[in-house]
Amino acid sequence: MNELRELIGLRAGVRSAVSGDGELFLAAWPRTGSLGRVTEGKHVAVRRLADGPVSVDELATVIGDDQVLRSLLGRLVSGQWLYHTVLRDESPQYTVRPRGVRRPYRTGALPHNVMLSRFATLRRDTDGMVLSSPLSTSVVLLHNVELIAGIGKPAPVGSAAHRLSDDLWRAHFLVDSADTEDSELRLAQWSSHELTFHDTSRRAGSPGFGATGWANGRFEPVPARREPFDGETVALSVPDEIPVTLEDRRSVRDYDDENPITVEQLGHFLYRSAHVRSVTAAGTSTRPSPSGGGLHELEIYPVTRSVPGLGDGVHHYDPFDHKLETLPGSTRVLLDQAALAMGKDTAPQVLLVITARFGRTMWKYQTMAYALTLKNVGALQQTMYLVATAMGLAPCAIEAGTSDVFAETTGIDPLTESPVGEFALGSRARKS
Repeated sequence: MNELRELIGLRAGVRSAVSGDGELFLAAWPRTGSLGRVTEGKHVAVRRLADGPVSVDELATVIGDDQVLRSLLGRLVSGQWLYHTVLRDESPQYTVRPRGVRRPYRTGALPHNVMLSRFATLRRDTDGMVLSSPLSTSVVLLHNVELIAGIGKPAPVGSAAHRLSDDLWRAHFLVDSADTEDSELRLAQWSSHELTFHDTSRRAGSPGFGATGWANGRFEPVPARREPFDGETVALSVPDEIPVTLEDRRSVRDYDDENPITVEQLGHFLYRSAHVRSVTAAGTSTRPSPSGGGLHELEIYPVTRSVPGLGDGVHHYDPFDHKLETLPGSTRVLLDQAALAMGKDTAPQVLLVITARFGRTMWKYQTMAYALTLKNVGALQQTMYLVATAMGLAPCAIEAGTSDVFAETTGIDPLTESPVGEFALGSRARKS
């Protein structure tokens, strides 16, 4: 028969809840989405989707109202809460699973001539062959590997190959011209491996990310001390004195909220850590922290929770004129993420989001620019640690964050400028 049909379900990690005033919500950190007023049929349909996969016809029998069904499916699809599997007869062909990245699907018809994005990669996974891209809203599991050979090629309408191409087009896996990804610096500056690494290492809260302990019970842990080499050893002398800031440097995650960090302290901290000391005719600069090529692509965005006289808000630090520029946008999700990454219930008084303007380094360097940026982040964070320690403040580098939340908060194009590090700061809690 070769008939295609589709089954749908809620993507992994999505939970449902009903508010006190009867509104049905879906949640998957760090986002929530409303499905409107709860009804018994709608609630049952969401539970069926969570158990999934199910067909739309099955949901129709549960809800019993075509208009309500269309509205529900519209919210589920636009919110990227659903995965879908395409089957030919009863044989699964492929599955499209949203990643939870809020980037609109493409609309309109599939162009006649398309090609695979240069950022797309195909790899083997536990579920089979997986197609992914840092520019895509989804990952695609290819159950029928014969479909791989036809990606981007013309196929009969109604075939699995044509349906796959249409889904890949909507999810930003395909382009209609090579110039699409090479005509603007925002995309041309990125190599495939650099953008993939940036994307996959900035997904805090997603399944399989962070300190999962995946190797526990499977492999022996690597010892703290390396096995010594054979041969002679040379004993080294120990200095009589070590600078206090080096010896006392440590991560501090507890704050004195009764006496929070002041605007003056924050200003002194930023000046000592990142102000511009001099600028060359070539456009490079010198600052307290080193930077490859003197390019200083890093920017600092203080997100404040408890700074008297400054209030809650998102700000940008201008290191040339030593001033803060206030941006519109909510601080809640950014601060909540920081608290979660630190393993604390309370967010830092100041979260310093460190971004990179990628074109500063990628315009000059190829295939190594992103690695250079991460080294610059490490140097800046160590400078921040030493300055905060000398000032008696509470510093802590944060291990993870998400780039898309910052992009949504600020409206900044994440391919042009995006977070590459976070640093928490506040007044140090008094010892009891």
